[in-house]
Amino acid sequence: KMRSNLSPAAALRRFGFLQTRKGAIILGISVGLFVTMQGFGYAATFTDEKSRADLAASLTGAPALGILYGEPKEILTTSGYMVYRTVAILALITSLWGLTTATKLLRGQEEDGRTEAIVTGSTTARQASWHMFLGYIGSMIVSFVIAALVIIGCGRIPEVNAPVLTCILIAAAIYLPSFFFASLGVFT
Repeated sequence: KMRSNLSPAAALRRFGFLQTRKGAIILGISVGLFVTMQGFGYAATFTDEKSRADLAASLTGAPALGILYGEPKEILTTSGYMVYRTVAILALITSLWGLTTATKLLRGQEEDGRTEAIVTGSTTARQASWHMFLGYIGSMIVSFVIAALVIIGCGRIPEVNAPVLTCILIAAAIYLPSFFFASLGVFT
């Protein structure tokens, strides 16, 4: 339900936020839990330096995994393993979500004829798209914060022991491509 005391720009930003909020919250929780599970699993399975070194040797000996996860660097630490196992896959997932959601938000309004009703006032189609996209960006920031907080919570557990900055950087590496692909969705 839209409030009538909002300016057209604020109402469009709110609309964009409300249309994408639920999916962004689900995405943030899912990303945070996926990264957390990798951290817990690694810490529980590979408890000593020898088992971690054996894992690193086996992963460097399997170059096909590099296609999915990238190069296994710094995987002797829990946070390094979390980066290795999650960033590439989750960046792809958040990017696809960003592209499809931004496209659906803007193109869906145009297809349904709602954009025509909006632009009959003092707002142009470009301004309306921009303000709805800003609302979408707000929901993505909420998603990023949720994911980062869940990952930081995991990192604070003594077995995982991932620094706060590393946890924030993991979340940033996962979410930054989604902003780029959402921008492509707006462009198209």
